[in-house]
Amino acid sequence: MFRACIFERFGELLMSFLRAAVLPAALCTPWYATCALAQEVLAENRFIAARDATAAELIDPVHATTVPLPQLLDKVLAAARPHAVALDAADELDEVRMLVLEPEPRRQEELAASAGVPALVADLAARFSA
Repeated sequence: MFRACIFERFGELLMSFLRAAVLPAALCTPWYATCALAQEVLAENRFIAARDATAAELIDPVHATTVPLPQLLDKVLAAARPHAVALDAADELDEVRMLVLEPEPRRQEELAASAGVPALVADLAARFSA
């Protein structure tokens, strides 16, 4: 469910991620450290993410395998949770998983295919103003 209020607290949610990124204990794992050093893996993961969006399986150089985005997302959200709670943005953090696992582009494509573009535009306008 899309809610305009998700964007009201986006700054606070962003701050929770930034707090997690600057605290070494929060994200100091071999996977993150290796990715920071392996520019080729970062470039490839960026390409995969751009191509596959939420269906992406990103490269894990430590285990020489791929990791589905939802699995990686769980680790990042767990690391960010204490910071989101401290910033009173835990509800917004909970919305992130839903946005990733229920991608809006797929919903819009299905609506346009079944009801037509005018129905899609009307739906988007109603959801935006809700």
